[in-house]
Amino acid sequence: MAGVGPGPGWRSHVRAELQRREREQRGLRDLVRTHEKLLERLDLQSLLAEKLQLDTGTQESGAALDLASLQLQHALEVSELQQGQEELAQTIADLTEALTRSEAETREQRERAGRCARALAALSSRAEEAEALRAALGVAQEQVAALEARWVQEKAAEAARVNQANAQLERYQHQVLRLRQKLEQLQLAAAGIKLGTSDSSCSTSCEELALGGLDSGPQGSSSPMRAQESHTKTPAPALSETLGSTPVTP
Repeated sequence: MAGVGPGPGWRSHVRAELQRREREQRGLRDLVRTHEKLLERLDLQSLLAEKLQLDTGTQESGAALDLASLQLQHALEVSELQQGQEELAQTIADLTEALTRSEAETREQRERAGRCARALAALSSRAEEAEALRAALGVAQEQVAALEARWVQEKAAEAARVNQANAQLERYQHQVLRLRQKLEQLQLAAAGIKLGTSDSSCSTSCEELALGGLDSGPQGSSSPMRAQESHTKTPAPALSETLGSTPVTP
């Protein structure tokens, strides 16, 4: 992230370019002032030369020689000034071109800095979005892990309940089988008891009938009926009582 965006170096670079441009402009102003001073000096020397030429008719020949030497010196100075002026003009042109290039480079640096700043802002926004997505992903992973753990616990509890129900069903089936076997045994025992009771009551009735016929005559006809009533009133052992005495295993 930090290597992509513009660092503090571009600010120092722009500041150095602006300072260099200021120095070049200051040097350009100094050259212009020097050029103006030289032009003023050249104009002054030209005026002096004209004045000396006006006074040549009234002066001696020695003064004419001095004037000629002065004119030669002035001509040399003018030549030097013209050469300096040409050099100054070339320097001004070079400085102007350098200033133009510097301004173009400065504009390019500013545009580049703007692009880098926008890219940095976009990358910062994307980094924030990625961080938010990373946090959301972590929360989702934690929720998934919690759900998986809960699912495993529920499956284990369900398996335990199924195993317990199967074991209980198996116990119930064994208990029902034992109860059926015991019920069959009790039914067989009850049938045997009922058959024995019927035989004994029948023999007793026959004996009473015989004795009654011998002793009381016609009145003994009611004895078989009493014997039958006594036989029907004798209760057989209840099946529910027998079953009630059997313990039930839960």
